[in-house]
Parts: sequence; C-alpha cells; structure tokens
Amino acid sequence: MRTHHGEGRPLPRLYPRAVEHFFTGLLVVMVLAVAWFSAYVVYRLYADHR
Repeated sequence: MRTHHGEGRPLPRLYPRAVEHFFTGLLVVMVLAVAWFSAYVVYRLYADHR
C-alpha cells in the first residue's frame, strides 16, 4: 500500500483500478508495437541492402 512520506496512513486512490489497468495495458501494447516496428525497419534495411 502506498503511504505519504513515511506516514502510516495510505494515499487516496485517484482513479479506479480498472482505469489503471486499462492504461497500463495500453502502454504495454504501445511498447510492443514500437519494438515490432523498429525490428521490422531494421529487417527491411538489411533485406533491401542485399
């Protein structure tokens, strides 16, 4: 549980847990898409160079 500067009381939740899961999933999807696209670009650079 998150606490505020070492105090014993927890911080209030700013967003519902579903919103956090949605945006975390969206972040993971975007990281995978960028990684795939960068690998594809490198592959095309080497494939077209031959």
